[in-house]
Amino acid sequence: DASANISITQDTQPIKDELANFVDSYNTMQKQLDTMTLADLDAGKVGLFNGDNSINNISRSLKELLTSRDSDTNQGLSQYGITLERNGLLKFNDSAFDDKMKDNPDDVAGFFSGKTTISDNDVAIHKDGIFKKLYDNISGLTSTKGVLTTLNNDLSRESDQLEENRTKSIARLDAQYDTMTARFRAYDSVINQMNNSFTSLQQQINAAANGK
Repeated sequence: DASANISITQDTQPIKDELANFVDSYNTMQKQLDTMTLADLDAGKVGLFNGDNSINNISRSLKELLTSRDSDTNQGLSQYGITLERNGLLKFNDSAFDDKMKDNPDDVAGFFSGKTTISDNDVAIHKDGIFKKLYDNISGLTSTKGVLTTLNNDLSRESDQLEENRTKSIARLDAQYDTMTARFRAYDSVINQMNNSFTSLQQQINAAANGK
């Protein structure tokens, strides 16, 4: 019959850990994109995909999405502690996120995961969260007709064509080498015959000179 006091609090640490992981993953990807599209003429460094609009559009579309604002609340990621810095990388402020969670956790859930509201006509209206939009954006890149899939297919075809051309070039070089080898042997034979003839003629001349 003893009494007990129970305190129930919300543990937001796992959510913050996942948001920090998301920020780190995005920054790693962005650094890779920057390296692939690098154009430092002074240092003589040019990325493999420099000037490729397909790769440039990946970074551009993601940045537009990350800096977009909710049409209803006019809020974006920066209000939830995730800001896009001038260097193109994300930064996570967990204190700002904690303040949002304490103020209105439903608002946070709706912004990130989406929310469903009921209209005056009892019609359910669902609105995607920022993570669903990010997922759709990335899925579009990797889908059957996505930018990355198309680029991968193009590179595969180009690689196959280069390998085919390489095989043909090696075959032509081998044939040319065989022809040159045959000619060298023929020339060598002719030279040996001429040397033999010259030696025989020289002996005859020497014999004639000695006889005289």
